[in-house]
Amino acid sequence: LTDLEHVHSEQAWGALQVNKTVEGRPISLDGEEFRYGLGVHAYSKNTFKLEKNFEWLEATIGLDDESACGDGAVFNVYTDGVKRYQSLKLYSRDKQKIWISVSGASSLDLVVDEGENMDCDHAVWANAWLRRVNK
Repeated sequence: LTDLEHVHSEQAWGALQVNKTVEGRPISLDGEEFRYGLGVHAYSKNTFKLEKNFEWLEATIGLDDESACGDGAVFNVYTDGVKRYQSLKLYSRDKQKIWISVSGASSLDLVVDEGENMDCDHAVWANAWLRRVNK
């Protein structure tokens, strides 16, 4: 996913970061470092154009370790404007692996909704991969 050009990006603070946190640091979720991923701030919405042969989105989601003062964020995945996934509210030491169908979709929106303290909700879509249909 880090190789795809995003077609739209909006954030409460900062800009979408590729392979680093929203503050430009290495990505780390609950002490586990990740080489690849997208660093964003909650609130954020990032839209990607998809080729038709992608079938699955796989990622590890959570608030980066630099977000110790954050009060949680909710991760959402939309394809062609339809919500396909919504996480529970994740906090600073939480991380979750997701596997979401994107089969047939032409657009992908990764949305993170903020908690009450938007100063610290640094969200990460770590190791975000799109799997192709094998035909």
